[in-house]
Amino acid sequence: MFERLLSPSLLTDAFARVRANAGAAGYDGQSVGEFDHGLEANIAALAAELASGAYEPRALLQVPIAKPGGGTRKLCIPAVRDRILQTAAALILAPVLEANEFEPVSFAYRPGRGVQMALAEVLRHRDDGYEWLLDADIDDFFDRIDHPLLLAKLARHVADERVLQLVLDWIEGEVRGPGGSWTMLRGIPQGSPLSPLLANLYLDELDEAVQVRYPMVRYADDFVVLARSRDEAESARDLIIEVLDRLKLSLNDEKTRIVSFDEGFVFLGARFLSGAMVLEWREGRSASTSPISSEAQCEPTKAGQPADGGAVARRPRRSLNSALADALHEALAESASVRSNDDRRGADIEPGAAELRDGPQPYAGHQPRLRTLHITEGGCYLAHAGDRILVKKRDEVLRDLPAAYVDLVVVSAHGLLSTPFMRFCCERGIDLALTDAFGRWYGLLSRDPVDRIATQRAQFQREQDPAFVLESARVMVLGKLVNSRTLMRRYARRRQSDFLATAIAGLDHAVDGARQAVDLEVLRGCEGAGAAAYFDGLRGLLSEAGWAFGPRSRPAMDAFNAALNYGYSILLANVSCLMRQAGLSPYVGFLHACRQGHPAGASDLVEEFRAVAVDAVILNAFLRQRLRETDFEPTAEGMRISVSARRLLIHALEGRLNAPIEGRESEATDLRRQIERQTRLFAKVLRGETTAYRAFTIR
Repeated sequence: MFERLLSPSLLTDAFARVRANAGAAGYDGQSVGEFDHGLEANIAALAAELASGAYEPRALLQVPIAKPGGGTRKLCIPAVRDRILQTAAALILAPVLEANEFEPVSFAYRPGRGVQMALAEVLRHRDDGYEWLLDADIDDFFDRIDHPLLLAKLARHVADERVLQLVLDWIEGEVRGPGGSWTMLRGIPQGSPLSPLLANLYLDELDEAVQVRYPMVRYADDFVVLARSRDEAESARDLIIEVLDRLKLSLNDEKTRIVSFDEGFVFLGARFLSGAMVLEWREGRSASTSPISSEAQCEPTKAGQPADGGAVARRPRRSLNSALADALHEALAESASVRSNDDRRGADIEPGAAELRDGPQPYAGHQPRLRTLHITEGGCYLAHAGDRILVKKRDEVLRDLPAAYVDLVVVSAHGLLSTPFMRFCCERGIDLALTDAFGRWYGLLSRDPVDRIATQRAQFQREQDPAFVLESARVMVLGKLVNSRTLMRRYARRRQSDFLATAIAGLDHAVDGARQAVDLEVLRGCEGAGAAAYFDGLRGLLSEAGWAFGPRSRPAMDAFNAALNYGYSILLANVSCLMRQAGLSPYVGFLHACRQGHPAGASDLVEEFRAVAVDAVILNAFLRQRLRETDFEPTAEGMRISVSARRLLIHALEGRLNAPIEGRESEATDLRRQIERQTRLFAKVLRGETTAYRAFTIR
């Protein structure tokens, strides 16, 4: 990541954004126009200074800004050169955090989001019957952000200590203003292009904790939590106080209250009263927000003066090997051990992991292999404008993002796809997978790879070879059974239970039987027996947590079956897409019998990844009560999953697919790229380029 910051093209792009913001000069007095004069040489000098280790941020200029209602806010303005580097860092970090960290309840300083979308979400929840809300405000949020906690969170995504050192230098920069010169020991300077991104990262823990229990809409440090009763709103307040305490923050009691829509309230400059909403835009708010916020889009800091508890006289620059070292190095060591220690491959599904989405996250500079856009809300219309994908609902644009950021679109809700949009996706190599809220698979629209003929011809020929079919199916079944057994063993380490011991014994027997199976039917019987033992083990774990899990069914008759079906449909979409890219037909199977409309080949390759990519994630969600009974609705078509629960599952499953693991080649990779390796390995086996297919297994 540090080397990417040295790129002249990135720095030039960052300067263009700084120039477009038309901000004032920092304490050094250099204006944007002055830096623009001789731009190429100035960019080169800045990159050279950074590369040599000589770079240090210049002092921040604190400027009091009059507030319309009286009083002042204090804006901290970085030097132009520092704004360029911070904007470049934000350009690198934002896609990583957007893809793997941020929650849908957060609307400030994010691409395609803004005040109007946040207000529309509040109205949507009101229309769904949420008549009460907690109107909350965090006390002096920007000034009380704890630096060790913030950097430890950032270290989950950035393994390069040079970049972390830069962030530390920026947030602990020298401030010069009317009161003298000082350094911030907590809080982040408002006016910095990086501060909005860091603020959202810091509060992501709050978003995660609240959204699984209550509808929430957050815009920076202002947020509302919707409830169906006053008691429910009070319970939400208790949860928020608990989470904020972990973040070393607290609610502003004067600005936080529980109120009903009938009583009325003001949120983000809009006045809500009963069924009406009147816009009264407050100073500093904008109806639209750019992906990388500028100082014009940031709310100025309310502190950062010598009198503030977080400010002290200027002292020497700190290094990471200071008071922050323990927190940072612990986070870095955890991330590095997952990538380097083969014994911990797949350890993120260990029972007792901190949270559903905790565990290894994408490493610095890492981009997901299949950047996926999920459509879960009914009534959406997908179209394109130039090189951008638009997701619309009625007259509102819900998402507007570059097509270059999307590899796969999974549509699991009723909506419309224009013919020009489908043609656009084929031209750009963007695959379209169609599923539904019940986890049913309808198909994949994909542009065929140019080299598919030779591979698919070999695929059809091998399908007629009984010996090859048996051995290929055997490897796939063993991969599934071994990974299922590993998951059961991990839970058995932490509890003594007869049902887990029985499940493991049943899987042991199934593994032995699969190794000795003399024909495909016997092999399928071993798979079925192993699956039955495995699901009995899952059934016991769920029963302990108060959940019922009946026979494995499609359509689903219970909540856990519904979640499995939905998760498997997402995994199937990924495998089908990657098979097509490898030149394989998803419809030619070896373990699964070929039948009309069924992607038997993709179902084959799904088997070894079920326990790792889907079962562990969904089981964790149920055991930790991240899902509730109200998230599932029985219908004539089976159990339906609510939109909010689908979003939670998508976020968790995407996090798992993008999480780093140790590959056979001893290089850092992720689970989705491992799926791609398996598809390409199988294609080579079919073409005779290598002799044997090996299943992916965890230990």
